[in-house]
Amino acid sequence: MKKSLLSGLACLTLGVSSAFAGASGYKSSAFGYGAGATGGGSATPTLVTSASELESALGASGSKVIIITKDITVSNHISVQATNKTLMAVKGVKLISNQQNSSNSGILYFKKGSSNIILRNLTFVGPGAYDCDGWDNLCFDGVTKAWVDHCDFQDGCDGNFDNKGLTDNITISWCRFHYLKSPKSGGSGGTDDHRFSNLIGSSSSDKPSDGKYSITWAYCWWDSGCVERMTRCRNANLHFLNCAWTSNDAHYFVGPQNATAQFDGCYFITPSKRVSGGKNFIFYQNYGGTNGCKFNSCSGPSSYMTNSGSVSSPSYSFSTQNADAAYSDIKSYCGATLTVSTSGSIAESGSSSSSSSSSSSSSSSSSSSSSSSSSSSSSSSTSGSTTTWNFSQFSSTVTLAGSNYTYSYNGLTLVGNTTSSYTSDYVSKNGFHCNGASTSSIRYIKYTPSANGTLTVKFKSNNTSDNNRTSAIGTAVGSPIVTAKCSTGSMSASVSSGKTYYIYFVSGGQTITSITFTASGSSSSSTSSGSSSSSSSTAASGLCIFTGSKPSMSAVSVTGNYSTSKGSVTINGTKYTTCVKMESSTSVKVTVSGTQTVKLYFDGASKSFKVNGSSKTTSSSGTWSGTFTSGTMTITKGDSMNLYAIEFSNSSNSLDPDFGSETAIEEVQESNSLKVEEGKKVLLNGNLVILKDGKTFNLAGQEM
Repeated sequence: MKKSLLSGLACLTLGVSSAFAGASGYKSSAFGYGAGATGGGSATPTLVTSASELESALGASGSKVIIITKDITVSNHISVQATNKTLMAVKGVKLISNQQNSSNSGILYFKKGSSNIILRNLTFVGPGAYDCDGWDNLCFDGVTKAWVDHCDFQDGCDGNFDNKGLTDNITISWCRFHYLKSPKSGGSGGTDDHRFSNLIGSSSSDKPSDGKYSITWAYCWWDSGCVERMTRCRNANLHFLNCAWTSNDAHYFVGPQNATAQFDGCYFITPSKRVSGGKNFIFYQNYGGTNGCKFNSCSGPSSYMTNSGSVSSPSYSFSTQNADAAYSDIKSYCGATLTVSTSGSIAESGSSSSSSSSSSSSSSSSSSSSSSSSSSSSSSSTSGSTTTWNFSQFSSTVTLAGSNYTYSYNGLTLVGNTTSSYTSDYVSKNGFHCNGASTSSIRYIKYTPSANGTLTVKFKSNNTSDNNRTSAIGTAVGSPIVTAKCSTGSMSASVSSGKTYYIYFVSGGQTITSITFTASGSSSSSTSSGSSSSSSSTAASGLCIFTGSKPSMSAVSVTGNYSTSKGSVTINGTKYTTCVKMESSTSVKVTVSGTQTVKLYFDGASKSFKVNGSSKTTSSSGTWSGTFTSGTMTITKGDSMNLYAIEFSNSSNSLDPDFGSETAIEEVQESNSLKVEEGKKVLLNGNLVILKDGKTFNLAGQEM
């Protein structure tokens, strides 16, 4: 069902359109069925560092914002009735259970009477699956009105996150479910592989007071290791919006009993190990009652996604992103990827700025929307630290039909929210064309830069005699930073890393012909075909890290998995906990311009990896440096270890190109009596250096 960029647009069936989903993943408030959950509101944060402090804070009266500041290992699951509470964790901090038994396992259990709960940026690490009638990493048993956002669930003993009892009106967004540990067999429950992630309703009679569990799952990811219950649901109305199922071990995805499920813009793979029998492996087994399943513009094997029964769309507003584009965003932002400060501020994934809400266009009623897959052949060119989208590779016109649409294009999102008669928008080699615009007929392009810089937009009026038509760049539609008339043909604005910007039409009959983003201090761009999401931007000096589960520099691109639970590496006094796991399928591409030294920070000493297919070995401190000239280096797996950062430095005076560890003849500690032969390469305090003219230089030619 995957479509190329020019193969046409798939029709989506929506309720009411709004800026419900977003590529960056950050939302300032609850939405969906859990809308209205406010948690502890703006209460002064309570900082906790132990299980007893956490239990006491959750069970206390009044509104509280609780922030976990260090790893907490739970010896017995915390069982609590909590009301008006927000619970968050600073980045990299985990809630851990090593108990694998029927009594003490599990981490958090919210019991009957709990309400108005918000959980964000939590990482739950369980002991591994064991069918011993144990407890879950997280369980809601009678919770009403809750929002669980940007959490990571790993290796629950019984399940990762279950909802049962009187639980109702829940939203679960940007959460990742996976199993990293092998299951334990021989449990009293009789299942040797109990990697069963999410149960809704514990029996046929288990249900909330209104008879149906109403749960929104938005941008959630059932990743490697999940086998069943993704979800298994009883007495439920479920909405899956832009979610992804990519576990190759999966037996089935949804097993209903008197339940309905609507899937909008979801991404599926066909698991090779799924059970046989039954054509529809996603909606695999009917356990009785009145059931329904509906798929709208999902990506995956179409023969397995069969609509059945009657399903009513959710009553709340939402918009659907293209399934393939959503999966790309999920891989970058899903899980505990927010940055939470001890003062309670929240930074968007990968963003250095504190949280702020950028509103989008207003809602409008419609029964249809359009979306399209993005393509690696889409026209986006880069040079230096500049990215240009010029639309030149659209060989044919793509009509953005209908009164509402969302269209993904190489890191840009084109959005139409049209209540007037203007519906003839399209994308072609000439650009993004808007046939008409007004306050009730808004079209815009949404973009989130990964660095500070300048955003420049070029446009033209389709009526060359009309120079009064205008466009704008703003932090929200209707809040312009700059505006420009078509007579000028362009406009520019300074933009900040991680913040979302909107390029929108103030008056219509215009075409945006190109968009250019230039990072601060970078050179001008050239134009050639390629993908803006690839590593065709080149790095200046600085440190590229993976905070927020994506590279902080556009010169680096990653194909592979991230982790925040593999330990840490300290660089210049700062601890970094997010890494790229060097696995057999991992590929890290680094593009340099001119002559630059590239230093890699791993957590493995004297271990091997590959650069452009050539084996390299890390130093005793887990680092490796090489000097490269204009091009792309590809880093792939050798031994098992993790990559935490990539450091770039200008190397116009570099003394030794491609200085691998095989040339590091000896490792020495700094001392006043250091005597090393002239020109000999050594590891000095873990850094590769060379002696020349009686002085010590680093690989960039800088005297140390």
